[in-house]
Amino acid sequence: MKRITLDSRGYTLLEMLLVLFILTIISSIVLQFSNKFAEKQKVESFIQQVQFDIQTIQALTIEQGRVITIEFNDKQSYYAYYDRSGQRIIDRPYPANIEFSPFSTVKLIRIFNGEINDFGKLKFITPLGEKQIIINIHKGRMKLAEL
Repeated sequence: MKRITLDSRGYTLLEMLLVLFILTIISSIVLQFSNKFAEKQKVESFIQQVQFDIQTIQALTIEQGRVITIEFNDKQSYYAYYDRSGQRIIDRPYPANIEFSPFSTVKLIRIFNGEINDFGKLKFITPLGEKQIIINIHKGRMKLAEL
């Protein structure tokens, strides 16, 4: 019969708690960085989507020769529609934690033959700060500004 002795083949409770504590700290740090990264990606993809939608509407007005208006609501969504019929082309809600700023200088953008008739700044309030899309007169060139 083999005799069982207490030697250093196993781990003590204190050693296990120390390892568990270290793993908890490391995982909480990683979780914080991954949440910030995911939030940043969400905001950037939304701003990029707004820019792509404006460019798509510009191309559509060149193709069809019709006036299209893009309207930004204060809290819920933005949408694009044909001026005369009111038929909606695009209707997108704002993601959670992103709002259209009441301090934006433009809420309606009218586009005809690819030219933007309304210019100014679209401002969005995000968890990462205020983001702006600056729309220049007539050319329809857009620039992203981070504040």
